[in-house]
Amino acid sequence: MAQSDSPWFELISELLALTKADQCEWSPTDTPDEFVVARRTATVSIFPKDHDGQFPFVLSLSTPEGQNVDAVEVTYGETRLEQNVRELYRMAREKALGTTDLVRDLLKELREDATPGEI
Repeated sequence: MAQSDSPWFELISELLALTKADQCEWSPTDTPDEFVVARRTATVSIFPKDHDGQFPFVLSLSTPEGQNVDAVEVTYGETRLEQNVRELYRMAREKALGTTDLVRDLLKELREDATPGEI
């Protein structure tokens, strides 16, 4: 478990801030519910350990060549760390799958296709 003074906590906080600012590009993987952000120096993945969208979440760090270097498991709780990880997973999933854009496009289509008074 990452402590609030660990590099993992700092990394999670920074990824969350960058994701909120649309400066972090998350991508889906071939594994359901796993999302990655790849940079020049390393790749970080986040996924629920049981692949069910719920705690515990695992953050994994690997080299650009794909060698797994380290991982941290974050269990359920209400500390700032757990809240950040929960929000990071939710935002990574949304960004990787384009959920917001899909909802906006569907709303636009529904409104364009609806006759007055239907919506």
